[in-house]
Amino acid sequence: MIKVLVVSDNQIFRELLYEYLSSLEEISVIGKISLDEIEHHSYLLSSDIVLFLEKCDSMTIKRDILALKKNFPKAKIIFLSLRDIRGDMELNVIKMGAKGFLCAKDSLKTLIQAIKSCYNGEIWATRRSTNIIIDNLQGKIITRKKDEVDILTPQEKKVLILLASGFKNAEIAQKLFISEKTVKTHINKIFKKIKVTNRLQAALWASKNLSRT
Repeated sequence: MIKVLVVSDNQIFRELLYEYLSSLEEISVIGKISLDEIEHHSYLLSSDIVLFLEKCDSMTIKRDILALKKNFPKAKIIFLSLRDIRGDMELNVIKMGAKGFLCAKDSLKTLIQAIKSCYNGEIWATRRSTNIIIDNLQGKIITRKKDEVDILTPQEKKVLILLASGFKNAEIAQKLFISEKTVKTHINKIFKKIKVTNRLQAALWASKNLSRT
């Protein structure tokens, strides 16, 4: 069962979201608090997901997300905007450390999908934001073993980054606009080139040889 904590200074939305999520069998809502209370509830440290409701035009979003990460280091943060637009805020929030972004026009069904995806280690964002993040990572790769890393093509590096981030083959295909069969072909080639036999080993290789600045 996924343990969810609802955090918002908007009491009405906080209560409504709490009541809805509490009605679902696969989710356990372990608390609903305001931002001012996050440092005073140690029993909530077991949260798997922190749902953070806020306005996108707030000047304190970065500070608030950092505070949530500090107080709930093991939880994945999903940012729920109380506005209907995404713009650059989605990308900025993901860069700040959130694992997912939703806005007011998204459905409750989408919210549940996002919770499950982030719980499984995936990032919930639009293709545009995901592609920008991948491109940024590609541009910031430091080669600790340059000869080894250079044996991978740019597309294989993108596939490996997504694989190491927990994405499944179908999701990698969707994000890179290629077929699932092509993803499997890339992964087989990657495994042979870096001399690993499974996804876990590949992810460990990526964390060791593809560093982010």
